[in-house]
Amino acid sequence: AQFPSAVKESLAKLKEAAADVVANNLWTAEELEKEREESGSCWEYHKHLDAAVARVEEGLVEREEDARLVVLALVASEHILLLGVPGTAKSVLGQRLAMLCDGTFFQRLLTRFTTPEELFGPLSLKSLEQDEYRRVTAGFLPTADIAFLDEIFKANSAILNTLLTILNERKFDNAGSRESCNIRCVVGASNELPESEELVALFDRFLIRKEVSPVSDEGVLKLLSMRNPGETLCSDGDNDGVDCDLQFTGDLDGIIKSLSSAADMVVMDEDACELMKDLRIFLNNRLQFENGFGTT
Repeated sequence: AQFPSAVKESLAKLKEAAADVVANNLWTAEELEKEREESGSCWEYHKHLDAAVARVEEGLVEREEDARLVVLALVASEHILLLGVPGTAKSVLGQRLAMLCDGTFFQRLLTRFTTPEELFGPLSLKSLEQDEYRRVTAGFLPTADIAFLDEIFKANSAILNTLLTILNERKFDNAGSRESCNIRCVVGASNELPESEELVALFDRFLIRKEVSPVSDEGVLKLLSMRNPGETLCSDGDNDGVDCDLQFTGDLDGIIKSLSSAADMVVMDEDACELMKDLRIFLNNRLQFENGFGTT
């Protein structure tokens, strides 16, 4: 009971200090408008990102933050881990990501008995006749753009190393050669954190991690009042004039490049660095949190 309260108290102090710093360094409305009007500014993609988040969140209850994070993972080309009990729309979030960019979607429920063939494709019989150990990867994880892997921490040793290589390097070893993978984002889901040390490396591959909670009591009322919870105007075919065009068709790489260039220009000032240092000290010392920021 002391651990959560100490975390909340310390984070509240950090948020208050951060808010003061932000308030003292806010841009004026004129400065912000000037940047927005600059040629090549990433602000022109703001409406695309908002529309993408709205498309992912549509028909769901209390999932705005989760929708924003999965879209963030997509444009950042990172993987996201969703932790939560069954029935919290984790798989729906992954499926809708693929719809945003017309990408190939791959989905699997992992168990301790999942075989490599289920994730990476069956062996090619023609290749075996030529003494070549090659997998037919079409329609499987190595050729997918977006993937949803449920119960990700049930991954066994037979698939773990290959899975780690795909997640980290976007590469797949096939028939003695290393092939590039198109994977943009893997959405991993689990009901629990990894228990064995061999799964820690897999946990680390997910830069974004979010706990997905069941809907609140107020959210249940909204959920019960919906005609078709989880459905969208674009998914049931009766869109009634609603724009169901894919948000990122042909533009995703351009959006990523523009946002990456803008991010490279962001420099943490001294106050922000001090805040991060204080948070690291707090995690390492007061909470005895091993492997804090910058220590791995």
